[in-house]
Amino acid sequence: MSASHFEGSPCSKCSGTLRYTSGRSCVACARARATRWAVDNASKHCENVKRWQSNNGTQARAIAQSWKTNNPNKLRAGNAAWRANDTARKFGCAGKLATADVLALFEAASCALCGTFEDLELDHKRPLSMGGSNTPDNLRVLCRTHNMSEYWRMKQGEHIEH
Repeated sequence: MSASHFEGSPCSKCSGTLRYTSGRSCVACARARATRWAVDNASKHCENVKRWQSNNGTQARAIAQSWKTNNPNKLRAGNAAWRANDTARKFGCAGKLATADVLALFEAASCALCGTFEDLELDHKRPLSMGGSNTPDNLRVLCRTHNMSEYWRMKQGEHIEH
């Protein structure tokens, strides 16, 4: 146990016993309060984060790299959702994907056409360029080989929705 925490009398709010030595709230209550403040004061929170990152650049990069290393699936899903949302915005398509939607697809999927688990990519069943929506029900996961073959079939006017 670090010196900044102690297990003693319970928290007055939730009865938790892991409390900060400098206050009356427990660790969980303090984190919940900080999260509520960040949500309620988004612009101030953003400024504070940017200021901290500029003052602690090396540590900020190390934390970011550690998160990327420990969460490769979330990183891949977040990047895929961002790319799909950016493309949908450019085409003026309806819908915006959340990282959680894409993560759920990747975690429970193999290629929809051949069943492999290698080199999986996000694919719109009806392409955004052909008026498809950017919603989870228009998504599927394909391996890179099948995604590229679907792309070339679409380019040649032979696209068939599977």
